[in-house]
Amino acid sequence: MPAVLLDNVHATIVSLADTIWLEPDGTGVEVSTEQSQDKGAAEGPITRTDERPFSYGLDRNRIEIAFECNDVIIRSCSPPPHLMGVLTESGLLLDHALYYRTPLEYERVR
Repeated sequence: MPAVLLDNVHATIVSLADTIWLEPDGTGVEVSTEQSQDKGAAEGPITRTDERPFSYGLDRNRIEIAFECNDVIIRSCSPPPHLMGVLTESGLLLDHALYYRTPLEYERVR
């Protein structure tokens, strides 16, 4: 981080931070912060933070994460698991992620 997610003629989107919180009850939240800049606009970049709740399951050191589907109209959500990986001594290594390139590495904050 930061990482450029999109850079074309019209806009640039940069990922500034991505954090995954795991709770002992099998729930969690992904918090991501992105900055976007419309290259044709006079105003400066816009920073936005989104939170996505999820549930997860563990099988030894393997983790499977399923995000909540908020599409109540047409139920167009992809079936879980949405993220899969391993818990490591230093954090989390995701080797399967819908919509993201893998691997995704998260460092444990103590």
